[in-house]
Amino acid sequence: MSNASETTSVSKDMDVDVIEYLNCLAAGKPFEAKYTLFGSLVVTFRELSLNDIRLLEEAERTQNIDRKQAEVFAAVSRFENPLQNKIHVFKPVAELARSTQNVVSHLVRWFCDNIATTTTIYTAIENVYDDFKQRLERIVKRAADPDFFVKTSQQEQ
Repeated sequence: MSNASETTSVSKDMDVDVIEYLNCLAAGKPFEAKYTLFGSLVVTFRELSLNDIRLLEEAERTQNIDRKQAEVFAAVSRFENPLQNKIHVFKPVAELARSTQNVVSHLVRWFCDNIATTTTIYTAIENVYDDFKQRLERIVKRAADPDFFVKTSQQEQ
């Protein structure tokens, strides 16, 4: 019995994510999701734009940047550390690139110096980013279902 209720709960959570994703699309904003690390650090990831991806690829090619690390850091829109009473809010890479040269290498260096100061912290951030990407892939797949709204309303009944 608990398996059926867990499946229904996961499905409803996915539907909420899909509806939020569709709202973001309609508003022209990237989808975001918040994750808690070590019980207190909060990292919020945003969906990367095509321009963000292009800048990451260019930095990988021209500046020998670790693509995965740069992508993880570029996707962070907010980082909160209540233990240090610090909140960092980040603009998209494509927006920062308008006023800063080599923005990706600057971003990677800043993150390594100020947030991901140990391999443990970086690995934790990378793991939740991987979860975010998988979640986003599931959302897009579910949102692409032409019967999404029909199935959602049937589940509510």
